[in-house]
Amino acid sequence: MKNLGIFIILIMLNSCGLVRVSSGSKYERKKVAKVDFCDLSAFKNELIKTRLEYSGVDEYWSARGFNDCELDNTVYLDFREYYENWKHLLIEGQLNRLYDKYWKRKAIMTVIGRFEMDSVTKYGHLGSNNAQILVKSVRINLKRK
Repeated sequence: MKNLGIFIILIMLNSCGLVRVSSGSKYERKKVAKVDFCDLSAFKNELIKTRLEYSGVDEYWSARGFNDCELDNTVYLDFREYYENWKHLLIEGQLNRLYDKYWKRKAIMTVIGRFEMDSVTKYGHLGSNNAQILVKSVRINLKRK
């Protein structure tokens, strides 16, 4: 019963964007490079931490930085590791609120993950993105557009 209470508190705190939610996959915090979104292409296949804006329409979602750059709207966020266990329950509420009102909401996220990009592979729905971040940990704050 105690664990259920803690779980409910975690869901409530995360719905406000106050808690970082890990996917549960292991990674070494010491190897995570803090990177500006626009500099990600120099960190291919590395663990990174960055802040970004996430928005989209229907199935087409992508990230952008806070300064205009070449990577804007070409980076997909892959939350697959969250769906390999129960951790998706901690982020689904915020993501669903974002997806359901995409025309008036965006998400400001702090993401830790592996940045993947190559000249052949395409990512996201119908390969509409040139790169992706395989998300290991995320903090989500919903904002009005």
